[in-house]
Amino acid sequence: MAFAVPAWQGTRPFQMIPFQFSALRVDADGAALHHAFLDLSGEDPSRAFPEALAGACTGQGPVFVYNAGFETARIADLAQRFPEPAAPLLSLKARVVDLEAIAPGTEAARERQLAEQLLEYCRLDTLAMLRLWEFFRGAAPPAPDGVGERILQNPELVRRILESDAHAGEAQTVPEFLAWLASVKAEPAEPD
Repeated sequence: MAFAVPAWQGTRPFQMIPFQFSALRVDADGAALHHAFLDLSGEDPSRAFPEALAGACTGQGPVFVYNAGFETARIADLAQRFPEPAAPLLSLKARVVDLEAIAPGTEAARERQLAEQLLEYCRLDTLAMLRLWEFFRGAAPPAPDGVGERILQNPELVRRILESDAHAGEAQTVPEFLAWLASVKAEPAEPD
């Protein structure tokens, strides 16, 4: 997010303030562990965000991102603003690998495959934002089959959310949505 008039002390006009990330950390056996951060408190997320990001991306391996220029600029800005997590943030920044850029000399077939995968990733990311916008304005249509399962790692929760009509057609505040989401997560699964 970026505000024309700074909302918090220590920020400047139109400064990009990161408030959300989602990361999958893959271990040597190929198992993925999801880490996420989302600050909807209305307070400046700038201090908590870099600490959570640095904690999620420890180690020595590459950190794959889409649009490294944007991501590394945010990381550098946070490292400059907050000295405590600066060292792990700068270490993370040095390990960033840009998925947007396809290396010179990549075989044409592999380049087409990567391009198709990146376009599908972007389509799903954009579709997820559309679904959130529709939900918050109270006009969410049913999600296409399989989309939720590919976006989130918890297919059972996705199924419950998509099948729930507890607030269909009603606009909600963020706290109301979070309370509803907690109730959906707490509901026992129905047998198929």
